[in-house]
Amino acid sequence: MIPKFESIVNSERGRDIGLFLTIFLAILALFGGVFLLKTTSDAHRPITVEYGAFEANFRATSTMPYVASSGGEVYYPVRCSQANRISQKNQVYLESMAQAEGLGYRQSPRCNY
Repeated sequence: MIPKFESIVNSERGRDIGLFLTIFLAILALFGGVFLLKTTSDAHRPITVEYGAFEANFRATSTMPYVASSGGEVYYPVRCSQANRISQKNQVYLESMAQAEGLGYRQSPRCNY
């Protein structure tokens, strides 16, 4: 052992430092163990998935390629930027151009693809 280190360890101050470090490490291990227990108990919780507006919108657009406003006169392809301006609560999804025109909507002059 290094003589200088040995003299510090064997001194009264060295024993105090050793005792402090021992207590500090014990407390650190205790709180670390509590943290590990907490995170492992969270890991066993089931994951819940909530279906929001995006999910509902995706389902509608995957089967209905056109959208109109319930209070409007024009229908748009769902990918049209103008269709994004219709508020969610007013969106009416349509299966075809024929259905849209049968309900009294006319095709958008801006998005006519």
